Amino acid sequence: MKSKETLIKIFLCCFALITLMGFNNTFSYADVSKTEISLNGNVTEIEEKTISVAGTTLVPIRAISEMLDADVYWDEALREVVIAKGNTDIILKEGSHTAFVENKVLKLTEAPQIIDGKMYVPLRFIGEAFDYEVSWNDMTRTINIITPKDELEESADYLTYNKAINSGVRKSKAYKSAQVSAEKSSVQNDDFQLTLGTYYIPAIQAKEGLKLADKWGEMQLNIAAEQVGFSIKTSMDTISLKLEKLENLKEKAGFLSTKLSKARIEYNLGAISYASLQDAETTYLLALQDIAALEKEIDTAYAELNTSLELPYEQRDNLEFTLDYEPIGDVDLWRKTNEDLSTDPYIWLVRQQEDLANFKLITYDYMFNSAQQSWTLTKLDLTESKINTTETEKAFRRVIQSRYNQLKLLEESISSLEITLDQVKRKVDVARLSYDLGMLTKYELEEAQGNVADLNQTIKELKVQHGQLKAIFEKPYLAPEYMN
Repeated sequence: MKSKETLIKIFLCCFALITLMGFNNTFSYADVSKTEISLNGNVTEIEEKTISVAGTTLVPIRAISEMLDADVYWDEALREVVIAKGNTDIILKEGSHTAFVENKVLKLTEAPQIIDGKMYVPLRFIGEAFDYEVSWNDMTRTINIITPKDELEESADYLTYNKAINSGVRKSKAYKSAQVSAEKSSVQNDDFQLTLGTYYIPAIQAKEGLKLADKWGEMQLNIAAEQVGFSIKTSMDTISLKLEKLENLKEKAGFLSTKLSKARIEYNLGAISYASLQDAETTYLLALQDIAALEKEIDTAYAELNTSLELPYEQRDNLEFTLDYEPIGDVDLWRKTNEDLSTDPYIWLVRQQEDLANFKLITYDYMFNSAQQSWTLTKLDLTESKINTTETEKAFRRVIQSRYNQLKLLEESISSLEITLDQVKRKVDVARLSYDLGMLTKYELEEAQGNVADLNQTIKELKVQHGQLKAIFEKPYLAPEYMN
């Protein structure tokens, strides 16, 4: 057993050395000062040279990715690059002819290389992986790229955060109610006029109450707008994550289908038991059930979003999705909570209500026979208001503490999963080299890469959850649980 492992290691080391030695002699290219990229007829000039190897055109990855509006991520440790656009990820490794496109193993005619500090990749492979039509005109030194028809159609149905929020806020029941409430409070306050020199205490008390209601009505408009906007963005991100998860599940189902076909052949040949075949069938059927359940969840989520935006029920817009993950770090909670208590609109309201109750008690002695309730009840109103203020502030502190603890737990989980992901990626890197040497099957390599996709999906979901929790940690009034 040990001799077999030693032999594998020797093969891998020899392959790596031969590959590295061959780098300097693989390419012959002419320095070209000007190369043009034509995207749907719009020509842009790039300064980097292109490289032609055995009929395959290699171009700088940055130039082509910017043209295709794709994101690029470089892993220095693995000497690996990820090109991401929409729901498609392309993973290329320096010097390797094996690429991953959405976890599927594909072979490259020429391996990506780093020349003069720049990563060069096969032009046609990258473009076609994203469903673009790509060609190279050697005479004019022009890269011609044609956007797929589906993408042009999808761009017309692209729903941005701003567009959805601006539309949704105006149409939301919460915002409309806040508008009516604010207008009603304003009219009542304006209509209630105190005559100069009037010292009728109940009227003065009523006026103070109307002034508070008017001010709170204005504040409610802004609060409702922010709360509705947060809710819409959360809904859009939830749908985007579910759509990505659906694609991953479909890929996994395809993989399991292949595995099931292989199991049936092996069973017919007597290589595996009937129980093993049943396991393969059950796993595949469960995957199909997961897909069906998730598709229903997506339909429901889209229906709710479309209802809030007053869009057709069946409409399925392409949604903007951005992921900005930044750990919260160490926070002085006592200081933050005190600062938030001084600016939070709901805390402001309960404090103002206490001040109003106190004002009524102070002015009670000046009411003579015009008092509408006894001094004892007025005093009890103030006591009740003080208790409400104290309890609300305590609840506020508990909510802030709880959200901070949840954020830290999420960050620990993300950090732990990222360490695991790095380990799994290294295993896949070794597996890819074994595949290049013919020591591993394509099926086994894709299975290994599928583990990377699963971990990436889990990490992304946690990061989105972290972002949503961070938003209500920084602005507690977006989800005022403390008012319950």
